[in-house]
Amino acid sequence: MSTVEKIHIGILTPHAADRPHFGDLRALVPEKIALTIESIGLSRDSGLAGRTDLILQRATEIVRDHGVQGLIVTGAPTMILNPGLEHKLAQAVAVPVTTAVRATTAALRAMGAAKLILMTPFDDAMNSMLEERLERGGFAVLSCPSLEHLGARTGTNVPADHIFSIVEKIVREAPGADAVYFQGAPFNPLPVIERIERELKLPVVASNPAMVWHLLSTLGHKLSIRGYGKLLADWPPLAEAA
Repeated sequence: MSTVEKIHIGILTPHAADRPHFGDLRALVPEKIALTIESIGLSRDSGLAGRTDLILQRATEIVRDHGVQGLIVTGAPTMILNPGLEHKLAQAVAVPVTTAVRATTAALRAMGAAKLILMTPFDDAMNSMLEERLERGGFAVLSCPSLEHLGARTGTNVPADHIFSIVEKIVREAPGADAVYFQGAPFNPLPVIERIERELKLPVVASNPAMVWHLLSTLGHKLSIRGYGKLLADWPPLAEAA
């Protein structure tokens, strides 16, 4: 039996903690990493705006009750609709915290990417807010197709081949991009990241792998996880404090 101590990571998600894409995330991480996934406690019909106090409470609870070494808070809308939440999280808990946009922008910088194709299942209003945040960070969004019809509710059922065909079409229509950025894990890119990178010759940064990379890097760990693209396989160092 291995005596290597596990790296214990907490994940706090807005809605249900048993959504199918978390199964793919558990399969992604090596055995040395233990995941505790808990819900903030919002129903699918509950809005995310104005939930800062609840999120801080649940973040404090998961760190206190499970003794995690670091915390991931998922969902770009979680941060965008609760301004200042990232700073407040850093103050509220005694372990490193990362979030979707913070981790993915750090990953894009580490991979030298600035001109992006943005793939999300969000509505146009949320996409616009996310694009604005990326642009403030120095990124250029060349294309953000409207994919709300795939939706966060149904995105886990989108076949990998269909995801690839959408990206392939957008890459042809938006020449000059130097990365594809997937935000919104229910529109699950994990099964197709390597195919996109191999056939379309563009690196892929997806929110869940980026959050794993960013938090583990912040904790001082360097791994190499194969099968999910260059970010996890090559494990570049943090380029800056995101």
